Amino acid sequence: MMMVLVSQAIHQSARISMAAQNTSESLNSHWGKGWSVRELFENLSAPPEAGEKAFIGSPDEVSGFSTLPLNREMSGVTRFELQLVSAAPAAQGSRLIYREIGTKANAPWADVAHFEEQVEFFYQNDSGISTGHWPPVNRANTPPADKAVLPRAIGVRRSQDGVWLQWYAFEGATTPSQNPGKLPWEQ
Repeated sequence: MMMVLVSQAIHQSARISMAAQNTSESLNSHWGKGWSVRELFENLSAPPEAGEKAFIGSPDEVSGFSTLPLNREMSGVTRFELQLVSAAPAAQGSRLIYREIGTKANAPWADVAHFEEQVEFFYQNDSGISTGHWPPVNRANTPPADKAVLPRAIGVRRSQDGVWLQWYAFEGATTPSQNPGKLPWEQ
């Protein structure tokens, strides 16, 4: 009888251990598929010295400023770059690489995510219109009030069919301050 109880206890602990491992792998999988840049995109910034170039995006590259860089070594507004590159020839998918541009002139690139398919970035403005480039290419006839320098959201979609895989919303101001010398509540 005692051996049966011990055997059942070992079996239960093995099942609990497997469930914990599967949960951990699932969380790491989400982290590895682009969740690591969520806080970076949620804290975009448009410093006055950047002008209309505070954020530049294409289907395979992003360059901008954030108040919460990934490595957390620098404080304040930090310039960053992200690139989607093809995975190794034997593997499929895309790698997301990242570097900060600050005090180090040639910051090394670091892998921050891996996607199982070929993916691309896309950007959404305040009106909900998605585009493959930021700033949008056809801005010549855009009213000044609609000339946002930051996108309302950044997404990652499969290149093949456009299915959305990740969505990073930005809740801050997308247009530059009218009085850059004043704090937001003073304007």
